[in-house]
Amino acid sequence: MESAPQRQQSRREQVREQRNESENSLHRSWREVRKANVVFGLAVASLPPVAPFIAFMGFVTVEDFALSDIVIPFLFLIGLAIFWFIAAGSFFLFWHGKRLEIVERFDCLSLCATLTFMLPTIISLSALVFTDKLDMGSPGTILVLGLAGLFLTPLGMFGGWMLWRIAIRPAARPLREIADVF
Repeated sequence: MESAPQRQQSRREQVREQRNESENSLHRSWREVRKANVVFGLAVASLPPVAPFIAFMGFVTVEDFALSDIVIPFLFLIGLAIFWFIAAGSFFLFWHGKRLEIVERFDCLSLCATLTFMLPTIISLSALVFTDKLDMGSPGTILVLGLAGLFLTPLGMFGGWMLWRIAIRPAARPLREIADVF
């Protein structure tokens, strides 16, 4: 039976073999990724899941409130989503990248889908903390938050694709791999 370090080592070897087999790989070495790009990519990846919330706020509040009443919740919603994605996403990617030394496209997609699924609950908990108007104990509220998370998950996967394209995939390849082509 293999120990955890042996499994990690065998996983690294599998990835290195796959990297040699495919020219346009779906993974990057964590050492090659610029960490500032990861933070920027997570901030950009948080925007597609927030778009339906912003549209919903715009439709609901157009007739009932003045424009100045919409700005504060709008900025709060965007700021909370960006903070959630950067904090939780950075924690996962830095931990995962350090542990396996690689980041795959699937990691980006699943990370952003999971963060998006949990986003309605995070927004509701923050609204509960600031307003005391939301009853989190009712089963109907929990069901609605779960369904909203499921509805938003494809947008989170799109955000994961954006994270991959902005932060992870553009990482510079080592010269050794480029030299193998020539």
